[in-house]
Amino acid sequence: MRIGLYAPFRQVMAVALIGGALLGCTGPAPEPTVAPATATALPPTATALPPATPTPTTPPTEDASTIFPPVTAADRTLGPADAGVTVLVYCDYQAPPCAPLTQTLLTLFAAQPDALQVVYRNVPLPIYDKATLAAAAAEAAGAQDRFWEMHARLYAEQTLWLDDTVDAFRARLSGYATDLGLDVERFDRELTDNVYAPQVRAARDAANTIRLPDGSTAGLPGVPLMVINQQIWQGPQDEGTLNAVIALELLRARQFDAPEEVIDPLRHYAITLVTERGDVELELFAEEAPLTVNNFVFLAQNDWFDGVTFHRVLPGFVAQAGDPSGTGFGGPGYVVPDEINPSRAFDTEGLLAMANSGPNTNGSQFFITLAPAPDLTGRYTIFGRVVSGMDAVRALTPRDPQAEPNAAPGDKILDVLIKETE
Repeated sequence: MRIGLYAPFRQVMAVALIGGALLGCTGPAPEPTVAPATATALPPTATALPPATPTPTTPPTEDASTIFPPVTAADRTLGPADAGVTVLVYCDYQAPPCAPLTQTLLTLFAAQPDALQVVYRNVPLPIYDKATLAAAAAEAAGAQDRFWEMHARLYAEQTLWLDDTVDAFRARLSGYATDLGLDVERFDRELTDNVYAPQVRAARDAANTIRLPDGSTAGLPGVPLMVINQQIWQGPQDEGTLNAVIALELLRARQFDAPEEVIDPLRHYAITLVTERGDVELELFAEEAPLTVNNFVFLAQNDWFDGVTFHRVLPGFVAQAGDPSGTGFGGPGYVVPDEINPSRAFDTEGLLAMANSGPNTNGSQFFITLAPAPDLTGRYTIFGRVVSGMDAVRALTPRDPQAEPNAAPGDKILDVLIKETE
């Protein structure tokens, strides 16, 4: 069988599927070299939006929910069971690649505790001399309601104890227990008596006997192994990437199958973008681009753009927005065909157009030109123009997430007001 990678972000990262029983990884995957088919991002030094990008060809993916045991009360979890995103991670306290990943997950959880559930499953590997003891220490702390505090401490100071002897590490654990306010006498006694050895062995055995849909079993080939909403993730594990994955997954709950018909193309429509930099009034070309205008109005009526940032603002080129995830990869869940009017050209600032990644891939992302951009003519649907408030567009904070991935969020769209006239 073949187990698929996390589907919504698969094309974004362009990570190849791996055949066989399970996907294993021993550290962060390399950066992708194939551009995503669904991206609407602009290259950092572009003078034009990117040309159409072919969709990477990948085999069908499969849900991993039947492979890994479901989350139960016996699991170590952070966050609500009904969170929009559940991240299940198999790790070993002594495995170096696990330390940065688990610390990143704790950081991400702290930023959105109501939207994220983190599930930790420990797999003490026999190649490490202190893995089993570390796992037992976490469980002993958990018996005193301090599992996650010990968990965080073990990973935060992993480099300090990796070279400890077992005896030195054992003494260090007692120090950790003291720092965390545990009943140290109980903690030490339970470790000495191997109280949690059966539990730790059971966790290791469970990871080594995962039942596949065909009835066979397979062992976990390596750690860390991460499953995001029941799809295996083998992409980069840095905070920025995982934050984007989580944002895109949360966006799925807001997506639609298709836009409803909400406009009369024979009437006139105008919108006001209420932004943090001021109001921007735009005339929409409903007669020329009825599908595009209908799509934009439909999304605005459903508050799609409220709180959305201008995630890419390149002075002298364009200001781009329309992605609630703020990643530049989010969309409404459907695509709208191009409506390119040959009489329209990108010959001035203030033109409103759809961003896309190729013909007929329009979604919710749009841009406003900040200068003439003739290279864009004939490739992107122009469906409106600024009639007032261009000063507010020019005042938007410059932001290029490709050049500065950790840039502060861009300026927000606070509201979209719609006016319909004869």
